[in-house]
Amino acid sequence: MSGCSVDFPIYDITSVDSVRVALCGGGGVVKSGVPNAVEVYDTRGKGMVLSYRYDCERAAPSCIAAHPGEPILAVGVDHNLLILEIEKKQKLNKQVPTLKKVLEREVVKVTDKAEIVKCVTFCCFGEKLVTVGEDNGITIWEYPSMVRRWRITQHLSEVTQVTAHTMGEP
Repeated sequence: MSGCSVDFPIYDITSVDSVRVALCGGGGVVKSGVPNAVEVYDTRGKGMVLSYRYDCERAAPSCIAAHPGEPILAVGVDHNLLILEIEKKQKLNKQVPTLKKVLEREVVKVTDKAEIVKCVTFCCFGEKLVTVGEDNGITIWEYPSMVRRWRITQHLSEVTQVTAHTMGEP
């Protein structure tokens, strides 16, 4: 079994479907030469093959989630949430296809200190999206309209992960 080589530090990884994984990370806002990117890899065969890439030029993506029923990725970059679409591959040359940006939305309020999106996940049927910011506020959004439905801030401790239950009815 062989792996792959990535040209940036990985901050998060998610399963897209039964044969693909998506990962994100980067060098951050400094001009270090280390890219900030989202990549999708095909895991069929003996190794992982880069299938898609999206360059997040200004900042490193910190978290990523895959929609459970559509070819969509939600990616936290700084205080914004990117919605990226994995389009059907049209490889006309040797370049890796780019993920299509569908939406960019500020989801964490920018204050005097740097705020980032720490966690993101889709609910089991993909009709809701959950984000967590550095202020540890949990926000639940309707997807795809991105209408904010609930904001939870009553907890006192840090939120480091969000997970959606995979059972139930919409």
